[in-house]
Amino acid sequence: MADNLIERLHTYHGQSLSAKDLAEEQAYHRDMRRRHNLGHHTFGIVVGLELVEQPLEGGGDAIDVLLMPGMAVDGYGREIVVMRPHKLDTSDFLRFSVDDHYEVWIGYEEEEANRAQYGVVTCRPNQFNRTLETFRVYIFDRNEYSPPDNVIVDGTEARPPVDADDLSNIPPDLSVPFQELPPDEIPRWLIPLGQVRWDGTQLVAAAAGKLSEGRGHVDIVAAELLAPGQTLIVRDRSITPLTSTDVGVAVGIEGSLQVERDITAKDDVHVDGGRLDFRQSDGSEGELYQIQRLDGENGPGTELQIQIGDQSDGENRLVVASGPNDLLVVRDNGDTSVDGNVTVLNEHALRLDGGRLELQKLGEGTPDWALRVEGETLQFIEPDDGDRVVFEVLDVSTDINAPAIRLHGETDATLSAAQVIDLTDGDDTTLHTHPGATTLEKGMVEIAAAGETGTLGQSGARLVLPADDTRILTQTQKDDLTDGGLTTLHRHPNGILNNFRTVALQADDSTDIAAIDLGVTMRVVAFIHMRAVDPRADFDSGDGLFADIHRVDGVRPPGAYWFDGDHLGADGSDSNLLPAVYAGLARTITFRLRSTQDAAVWAEGVVFFENP
Repeated sequence: MADNLIERLHTYHGQSLSAKDLAEEQAYHRDMRRRHNLGHHTFGIVVGLELVEQPLEGGGDAIDVLLMPGMAVDGYGREIVVMRPHKLDTSDFLRFSVDDHYEVWIGYEEEEANRAQYGVVTCRPNQFNRTLETFRVYIFDRNEYSPPDNVIVDGTEARPPVDADDLSNIPPDLSVPFQELPPDEIPRWLIPLGQVRWDGTQLVAAAAGKLSEGRGHVDIVAAELLAPGQTLIVRDRSITPLTSTDVGVAVGIEGSLQVERDITAKDDVHVDGGRLDFRQSDGSEGELYQIQRLDGENGPGTELQIQIGDQSDGENRLVVASGPNDLLVVRDNGDTSVDGNVTVLNEHALRLDGGRLELQKLGEGTPDWALRVEGETLQFIEPDDGDRVVFEVLDVSTDINAPAIRLHGETDATLSAAQVIDLTDGDDTTLHTHPGATTLEKGMVEIAAAGETGTLGQSGARLVLPADDTRILTQTQKDDLTDGGLTTLHRHPNGILNNFRTVALQADDSTDIAAIDLGVTMRVVAFIHMRAVDPRADFDSGDGLFADIHRVDGVRPPGAYWFDGDHLGADGSDSNLLPAVYAGLARTITFRLRSTQDAAVWAEGVVFFENP
């Protein structure tokens, strides 16, 4: 058992020193250096010692493997130094006959050198005055060798910790500066360098990553890392400076990290299975403010969860802001506000599941209107009037005679789907309040004067209600609406009769084209009218007179046309006789008039258009 003291040589003037004294002086410095290696660091590779493959001359699959210069420290604190490239000896592999990867290890070795010269030799054999500190390379099958654990502390073999109260425990890395260093017989403690491939007869190229598999470098043992200035850099020793294509160094912390100032990331930030936890300035948790990824905890799939406190009173908010402006606000009670337009793309729907859509004036606190679904009915309600239902659209299913629309007033009034279809006749509907009138055009709703019935045969209206019937309008509402006159709430299709334009065309063995531009697109009825023909000779089979609508907004009008013959050309030709009447939407109508062989002809292009 070793003493609990470290002893070194003390010299004085006139002292007689023996070889034993000099050996103990050397042993003191050697052992203290090894304790330093194990106290401030753990054992392992310090630098270099890479395994490098080198093709053999002559080609083929065979290679040499070189152990490059470098340094390592073993578990007894001994330095293992390789000064120049060392080629692995294939004879170390001859005991293996299977094509596989084999582990390469390196260990500390000592050799006696420089035998004492003649005249200096004593009677003792093998007198050497030098000791070489060298190395040896070992080849093992996988898991054939592992570093020893025979670390002796206070005369007893110590083990890695299993019990905090066990005084014989040592660190799991087995780097122990207070151990009893081994005697001179040099016990073996090997350092792994990687794996190479032996195919049974020769060394061949190893699989990717195998040459460095299992390597372990020395670690620093310290409670604090002090920088002499304000910058501390951890980087790959072989790369300086770091470029955009370099991978850099992966730093791992097995535990918590506390940073007193900023953290700056110039690339991605990864959170693997944890969460971002935003705490108060004093480090206390308080209410939970977290961001985390949850996989399968709330059903299939993955969710990114943002927690904004533990309350539900609307006080805590998740805010997306631009400068001082809050653009998106989500409160802890679910209320959400957006300061900007909301656009739903790619034909997706905006769905309200059981709620309602509220509309209000800018700055008002109570909505003026709201839409909601009650059962199968769409309701228009007034939230500022006790959620009074004003108008309803009912689910008519397949029964066309079932009520489709309900107006809520002093007495409810309904229109069936058949009445709505009949009322509009597939076209625009004009709702007139027309006291005293009994004749209205088809497609209108008439509210007749008191006592009048306005039957279908007399008025042509599709739906007639007495003026004093309160189901739709009260008399006061009607008077306010009409102001004693006639009020149109929608454009009436018959208004087209009051708006028309014409253009004259004339052709003499030629073609005349003229257009009418209305300025805006609207509903039109257009046709061309032949007015007169003045032949200069007898008509015969060569004569031809043609009037049509040539273009509608620059394209051929739809409808039947004629082709072939002496003057009309093949199907699709521009000389085909196109339709002479067009009804639909248009802005520009282009008319065409043609005559052939000794005849002058005149025509009129006419366009009736809707009230703009």
